[in-house]
Amino acid sequence: MGPLTYTVASRWNASKGHRTLLAAWDLVDDPGRLVVLGGPPPSGAAVDVAALAAQLRHPDSVVIAGEVPDIGPYLDATDVVVVPSDTPEGFGLVAIEAFARARPVVGAAAGGLVDIITDGGDGWTFAPGDVDALAKILARLDRHEVAIAGRNARATYEARFTPD
Repeated sequence: MGPLTYTVASRWNASKGHRTLLAAWDLVDDPGRLVVLGGPPPSGAAVDVAALAAQLRHPDSVVIAGEVPDIGPYLDATDVVVVPSDTPEGFGLVAIEAFARARPVVGAAAGGLVDIITDGGDGWTFAPGDVDALAKILARLDRHEVAIAGRNARATYEARFTPD
């Protein structure tokens, strides 16, 4: 089946953790494939994600999809969703969208993500900004563990996050 595919979907604000994710990605010898959705914010400081990705040891492992009209097809095509925010997310809608599609989430353990992700169950967490901890998670995940976590993610969604 090949390497795992990871997807990150957010604005390219400094607080969203793209620098942390790409630094961790660069530490992993065979990282898989990373799809980056989103783009710079309409105002305020932005991270040049494309430039950071171009400087990696394996720049060809990162696909910059940019802004897309619907993230659904990308979430359907990924194995794992990453929410690497360096500052706490208020809620974590992308994580819940991933769970709805039976996709586990690797997320920063802060803010709303703490209430969504069960570490080692339906996803994995790391301290915000901890490049080494995130790299360790990315390096050790395998397809079997991801499949189990994906089933757990869907169960979490059905138990806690459906419109009902």
